[in-house]
Amino acid sequence: MSGTYSRGTFSVETRHHFEQLVEVVDLVDNRFSFITHEFIENSFGCDIRLVILGGRVITTMKIKAVDGDFRANVPRSGIGSVVEIDNEVEFSALEATKLMSLGNADVDLLFNKDGYIIYEINSSPGFIH
Repeated sequence: MSGTYSRGTFSVETRHHFEQLVEVVDLVDNRFSFITHEFIENSFGCDIRLVILGGRVITTMKIKAVDGDFRANVPRSGIGSVVEIDNEVEFSALEATKLMSLGNADVDLLFNKDGYIIYEINSSPGFIH
């Protein structure tokens, strides 16, 4: 599924709710595909984004939702602030973009109980000025 600014992103708590969502989407357009991932409670409304240009991390930010939403996204009223990352996180993000053959990307991380996990690589980084 492709989305911009978290549009088309849903939190589904039960199998029944997921099946209902699939029915609604199928009514609208049955060409959609779904990408799912486990809900990471430690990261509710908060993530870290690494912006990579030319195969280098140029900035990192912690994004926090301020409206109680589970989606941490600046255009959706989230607040971004610069955050330091360690070399291991930077290495992992750069390796992930190499595996995807991307020189430019946003790599989004969630906080889990053991540190961070990469949960999304955006091949078309968005910039707001």
